[in-house]
Amino acid sequence: MKQPRWWIKPGGQVYRDLVLGKWRTREQGTTDSSGQFKLRGFKGSYAVEVKRGSDTRTVQATLADGGSRLDVKL
Repeated sequence: MKQPRWWIKPGGQVYRDLVLGKWRTREQGTTDSSGQFKLRGFKGSYAVEVKRGSDTRTVQATLADGGSRLDVKL
């Protein structure tokens, strides 16, 4: 049986572009001399990966109204 084809409508494409692209926060960088890394992001849930040498730790975090602070120790 032949699989049906489907096409995304223009509104669906706009949704995909915003939610899966523009509204995603993908930041990377290094900490400053005090061990801090600051960024601006969209409210929501995040998986934060922290690396130091060969040690890596991934923690879940939530960015809320007014900002959030996340302390990760390696």
